[in-house]
Parts: sequence; structure tokens; C-alpha cells
Amino acid sequence: MPKNTFTGKDLTVLQELMTNEMLLHKKCSAYASQATDENLRKVLTSHADAHKKRFDALFAFLGQQA
Repeated sequence: MPKNTFTGKDLTVLQELMTNEMLLHKKCSAYASQATDENLRKVLTSHADAHKKRFDALFAFLGQQA
């Protein structure tokens, strides 16, 4: 697919992916802040960081396509 050639469906899928990654980042962060078990807090923080990293990667990808 040539650069800058996205269909409406492509953009919808990317938007849904980014929305879901940000939502999961926020949820994991919120649960981590409420966790009383240190191991659970570490796991949730790790998951939150992974979701934020994927969101940032999608955002960077879109920025490169502009």
C-alpha cells in the first residue's frame, strides 16, 4: 500500500486500536494504583506500560504517514 493511502475502514480500525490501547492503559494504571499486593501492582503497571507503548507506536506510525 503506497504511503498516505488509507481507506475509511483502515482509519476506523486504527482509531479503534488506539482507543482500546489508551483505555486499557488507563484501566491497568487505575487498578495498579488501587492494588494492595505489590506483585499484582507490578504486573498491572507492566501491562499499563505495554498498552501505552503500543498506543505511542500507532500514533508515531500515523505521524510518519502524514
